[in-house]
Amino acid sequence: MLPLLAALIVAWGILGGINANINQYLLACVASDAPDFSNGLFLTAANLGCMAGTMISGFFIRSLGLPFVVCGGLLLAAAALLLTKFVHCRADEQQATDCPIGS
Repeated sequence: MLPLLAALIVAWGILGGINANINQYLLACVASDAPDFSNGLFLTAANLGCMAGTMISGFFIRSLGLPFVVCGGLLLAAAALLLTKFVHCRADEQQATDCPIGS
């Protein structure tokens, strides 16, 4: 069981790193005029996301117990899905971008 868990943790870390690189690239595409500002914004958003996820999951642990920590993950996953849909719909409305992604 331990080797399977270790492999899962490594795979999850690799996927998280790939996701961070893709997000950084997309942000650099849309904010190419202010790369320092966009990089700071990216890091701030990532840190706020870690803080909010820890706080919300901690609330579920404190209120309902450790088995309900999954509820925090599900809540945040649903919020991410809704936010992604909202941003995608807004991008479809604008359709003016120089970024090669999504063209």
